[in-house]
Amino acid sequence: MAKSQQEEERLRKEKLELLKMKQGIIEESEIIPENAPALHEKPHGWKKISNFFYQNKWFLIPAFFAAALLVFLTVQFFTREKADIEIIVAVTVDKSELLGKIDVIEETLEMYCPDFDGNGKVHVSVETIDLSMGETMTQYADIERQKFSTEMRMLDRPLAVCDKGYISDFIPSCDEGYGYELYSSLSGIFSDDILFGEKSVVCSKTDVEFTEGALFCVRALPANSKGEDKGVIERRERALIVLKNIVDGNIVNPK
Repeated sequence: MAKSQQEEERLRKEKLELLKMKQGIIEESEIIPENAPALHEKPHGWKKISNFFYQNKWFLIPAFFAAALLVFLTVQFFTREKADIEIIVAVTVDKSELLGKIDVIEETLEMYCPDFDGNGKVHVSVETIDLSMGETMTQYADIERQKFSTEMRMLDRPLAVCDKGYISDFIPSCDEGYGYELYSSLSGIFSDDILFGEKSVVCSKTDVEFTEGALFCVRALPANSKGEDKGVIERRERALIVLKNIVDGNIVNPK
């Protein structure tokens, strides 16, 4: 018998003896030397799986969290409500009551908002902007100023619910920097007796009243190429339709 065959036969007998010992058939073996290294069998079934995860845990754990995050973001994307119109609630007064009425504002505007996207659901998305801290150099104030700057550039939220300080003091100081008027004149679109200045409708002079002095304003189309964008024009038209429904008392989605 060749040497390799003899070695294979020896290993086979040792494995058989080892199996008998594990099963309690024999207590010791004359074939397996006492000082011989333990024979390791390849793991099978669940033990094989657990060994794989243990040996690769530093790779698998980050991969698992990355996959979980991807699933979460996917679910969020497909399940979140699609907005028929997006608005801002902007305040310049410290501890403004408007910030405590976000749910009321959203639900109220949904009553006057048509189902623009035709999906059978009406949703108004609200973003708050607190400018009450002025030029204060704090992290919170800086974040709110950045939110305002982003909203003015993006033109995604053409309808604003705001206080008087926002449209009479804050916005005029910004118009020059942007190179065009940020909010439209509503004179000629709505009667002057419900306007505050030319650029805002007084909430309390409609059937909607959120807080004392609350106003509605509509973004102006910028005097640049973005003002010709169909999406920007459509969003602004939606804002005017909703505001006209409010002024006319035309509830299109009764609660």
